This record gives sequence, C-alpha cells and structure tokens, in this order.
Amino acid sequence: MVPKDRRNGSNIHRTSNKLKEHLQDDMIERPMVGPEVHRVHWLLFYMCVMVVVIVARLWFLQIVEGPQLASASIQQQTRKIVITAPRGVIEDRYGKVLATSRSRFDISVTPNDIAKNPKTLPRLAKLLSLDLHKLNEEVSATLKGPARYTPLTVLKNADLHQLANVDERILDLPGVLVNQEPVRWYTDDSICTPILGLTRPIDAAQLKKLAPLGYLGGDKIGIMGLEKTYEHYLRGKQGEEDFAVDARGRLLRPLGEIKPVPGDTLQLALDFKLQRIAAEALHNTGHPGAVVAINPNTGGILAMASMPTYNLNYYGKNFTSLLNNPLHPLINRASGSSYPCGSTFKMVTASAGLMKGSLTTDTRYYCPGYLELGGRKFHCDSVHGSIGFYRAIGESCNVFFFHVAIAAGHTAIANMARQYGLGEKTGIDLPVDEPGLIPTTAWKKRHGMIWLPGDTLNMAIGQGYDRVTPLQLACYVAAVGNGGTLWTPRLVDSIINPVTGEAQAIPPKVHHHVDVSPEYLQDIIKGMELVTSPNGTAPGAAIPGFPYAAKTGTAQVWYNGKESDNSVFVCFAPINHPTIAIAVLVERDGYGGVAAGGVAKRMLMSYFHLGGNAKPATATPPTKLALRLSKSASKKKYY
Repeated sequence: MVPKDRRNGSNIHRTSNKLKEHLQDDMIERPMVGPEVHRVHWLLFYMCVMVVVIVARLWFLQIVEGPQLASASIQQQTRKIVITAPRGVIEDRYGKVLATSRSRFDISVTPNDIAKNPKTLPRLAKLLSLDLHKLNEEVSATLKGPARYTPLTVLKNADLHQLANVDERILDLPGVLVNQEPVRWYTDDSICTPILGLTRPIDAAQLKKLAPLGYLGGDKIGIMGLEKTYEHYLRGKQGEEDFAVDARGRLLRPLGEIKPVPGDTLQLALDFKLQRIAAEALHNTGHPGAVVAINPNTGGILAMASMPTYNLNYYGKNFTSLLNNPLHPLINRASGSSYPCGSTFKMVTASAGLMKGSLTTDTRYYCPGYLELGGRKFHCDSVHGSIGFYRAIGESCNVFFFHVAIAAGHTAIANMARQYGLGEKTGIDLPVDEPGLIPTTAWKKRHGMIWLPGDTLNMAIGQGYDRVTPLQLACYVAAVGNGGTLWTPRLVDSIINPVTGEAQAIPPKVHHHVDVSPEYLQDIIKGMELVTSPNGTAPGAAIPGFPYAAKTGTAQVWYNGKESDNSVFVCFAPINHPTIAIAVLVERDGYGGVAAGGVAKRMLMSYFHLGGNAKPATATPPTKLALRLSKSASKKKYY
C-alpha cells in the first residue's frame, strides 16, 4: 500500500506534465492574421520605395544637375554682362590707321527678367517706338536654354534722346540694359575696300562650329578681306562685369569686372599714300579696273585698288544697290577677276623660246602686218618689216611672237606661264584668290575640244583662253625684274600685341624660283626698256630722266555682245635692283600704253618723288604713234 503523500506527489507530477503539453500546444499554434497587418506591410513597402525615390532624386539634383542649378541660383541673384573686346586696329606700313573701333550705345533686355516682368516690354516698345509683336517673338525665342540670361539687343546705335528716355524710366523697366559696344569703323576713305573686308554678326551655323572657341550669339566675325583671314588675331578677348540684381532683375551694384583685351594690330606692307594715288588715277580713267603694286624683293603688297569701290561703313545700308550695280563693285578685281592680259604675256613666250633654244637675241622675223595660218590672218598692230628680239618687245610685234610660239610649241609656253605663277592661285593672305587659266591640250579635251594651231598663236600674245588676274601680273613682272624669284604676295607685315607692344613679323615667303636663266631675263628687260622710248608702244608713259622697264597690252574682250579692248600695263623700277613692280588693268579703255600706262606713270612719279605731284593720267596726251596703234588695235582680229 502506497503511502498517501507519495500518491499526492504522483498526481502533482501528472498534472504538471499535462500543463506542459497544453502550453506547448498553445505556443506552436498559428496566430490569427487580420487585414490590419497587411495594410502595415504595404505601408512599409511604399515608405521604402518613397525613400529610395527621394534619395535618388536628391542624388540627381546634387550630383548630376548640381552645378547647373547652382549657376542658375547665382544668376537669379547676379547678372553677368559680357563686355565685347574691340577688334584689332589695321594700319599701313607707316602707322596710318585704316580700320579701328568706335563706341556705340545699344539698348538690350534680359529675356529671363522680361518673363518675370511682363509690363516691361510694352513700356519699352512704346518708349522707343519699336514693334512690340516683333520684340515678343525675339524674346520668346531665347527663353529656352541658357540664352535666357544673355542680354538681347533690341535697339542698336541709340541716339541721345532715346538713351535719355530709357535712363529717366529705368526703375520702371526691370530687365532693360544700356550697353556701350565697340563697332568697326573704316578710315580708309573707301580706297582699301577689297583689302580690309567686313564683319557681320555670327550666324547659327558658324556659332555651332565656333562656340568651343568662346564665340557667343551676336558676336561679330570677319567675312571678307583681312577681317576674315586674320579673324583669330583681330577678335580679341571678351571681358565681363558682374552685378547684383534685385528680385525684379534691376541692377543694384557692381560686384567685379574682367576687362576685355583688344585684338592684335595688323601692320600692313601697304603704302597708303601710294594706295591713294593708285585709286585716284584709276578712278580718273572713268572705267572699272584694278591696280596692284608689289615689292619685288619681299612680295609685300604696296598698293591694291579695285574700281568701282564703296564705303565699308555703309555696306549693309547700301547692299541692295551695290548688288544690283551693273559694274559689280562687290568684286575685288585685283585678285578675284581674271582677264586676257594681251601683249604683257609676251615675256612668257620669249622666256619659253629662249629656254628651249628656238629663240635667240639675234633671231629676226619679217612682219608684213599679219601671219596667215590655216586660211586665216592673225594681225599685228603695224607693219614692222624685218624685226629683231629687242625691238619686237619694245614695239610689241605680234607676228614676231607668232613665229616664236610656233617654234617653241604651246606646251613649252604653258609650262613657262606656270613657272611665272600664271593660271594658279598666288597664295595671298586674302580669301579671294582667283587662279585664272592657262589652256592646255588636256584642258581643251576635258571640255570636248581639240587644240588648234590658232590656239598657239593666241596664247603667245595673251589672247584666246588665257586668263590671269592683275595680282598674278604684278607677281610675274616682279619675278622678271628681280632675277627670277616668284614671291608669295602678302599684305600683312607684322602682328602687334596691343598690350605688350610685341611684334610678330611675317617673314617673306618664296613661292619658287622661275626656271629661266638670269642672262635671258636681262635680255628681256633690255627689250622692256624700249617700251617707253619714242618708237615704243608707251612713249606717253615715259618719265624724263627716269628709265624703267615696262610692257603694254591691249587685250581684246567681248562686253555686252560688242568687241572692246582692255588696257593693260606692267612695269618695274628701277631697272637694276627694282623696289616696286606694278600691274594695271583698265576695262574697255583701249590701248594699254595710254590709260593703264598713265596710271602706272603717276604711281611711279609719286613713289620715287619725281616732279612733285604727278598730274592725272588723262593729262598725258597720247602720241601720234599711240593713237595710230590704238586705232589699229580696235580693228585687229584674233582667232
């Protein structure tokens, strides 16, 4: 029999085990999940997503767009005004200023401020009598992108009355600025037009290309002449001035300034006094034409004139009339137009014959006034009879050079022409450099033609298909005079830093040496000396006591369906060690020794200070021989 207390302990143990089993069952039983718990889960998920999005956005704004937004924030508080740098000065060899800058006052608006102050534009339009609709269009076009903070010019060259009106009401015109801008001004009296060139506001295509170089919308860029060739030097470096602005965009106070750096100064080889003489003498002929004077020892351009000309300062205002002018003043005839050069080509033909050995200084031919070839007569200016080398050059006998051409052949003549730089670009530091044309059998074949014997005769005297520029003629005659060096012509002698005064010289550049014996060149020069003799083709261009080498040309052309003659003249002086070579071409003005020769004579007299102020070219009366030759020239036919 079990004691009572043990029975009680056993019961207690069994009760404890049951309790443990019950408790274990309760612990592993799955709790009931209500809809509130699901909502909490989704809320937590959405909160996590929102945190990620916010963090990503903050990263994007801080890291990716941070610099741009910071800049925009600063721009809301400050305004940066770009200060245009004055373009570099252009001056002649003696420091005479030909192109400079002068101040102009413009009225501008900042598009971003105008958008905040919609009443400004109507007030400004009324105040300045401007087209409000057009102003709104211009401002709206710049509101997208960084241009919204760049001042937009709405009135250029404001007068004192307009400036005063704006200044009086400036507090009621938030976003309106008055700018002082440097503008190009030419002081050359319209005689250096083809040399200097022009500037104009940069267009969209140019801006896209040049923006990496610091160009902005509205900047001026050279489009012609030296302004275009030396744009990099003339442009200068822009400055800027920062201002604090209020909430309405009104300027409060200056915060700092970076001054602009003017462009470099171009010092030319040009002699402005000689340039004026050349332009005036050419103008006095009453015909279009061109003059080029070159230093035979460096290739520096001493003068380059083209007529008719125009005033660069009023180019935009007069553009339509200039464009419609039948005399085409927009063309630079000196380097951009090519012509038959007439008998000035005969030194080429002589050089080809001498170098080939088919011609000597003792060669003589008989001139009856024409040469018959292929059933056609190729005429001369006169009946020269038996004529030799020197006299053939001095009196310009076509028949003599017809024979020389037949003996030398057209290929040798064409090759020699290229030796002298004819029919090719000269390499001058101007955008316009017409190559001209020296015909060959290959050229004619490309154009569906064959070479004819008459082509050789026409080529020999600078007619037919021959086309050269006055600039090429000047380089060519300079090479004859200096012993055979063909220079690359250039206008700029040096580039001067306006801040330091340091000058960067542009060294002369030899294009090549002409393959002609110096002895042969001396023989040709002896013939050229006779041109201004009493029996030569230009006795009226002679300067007493001052001999020089020259060659006339009377080039037959067709103009408006009628036959006419261009007057051509080339020369250099002094004969030994020349310092100047000149080429003159006057359109449709007859015999070369009269019109063109008179222009060259006046230039030589000025350049060498001979006899004081030379009289106009028309004041030199033509001799009887010149008149006779002029009349016969108008009758000759070339085939």
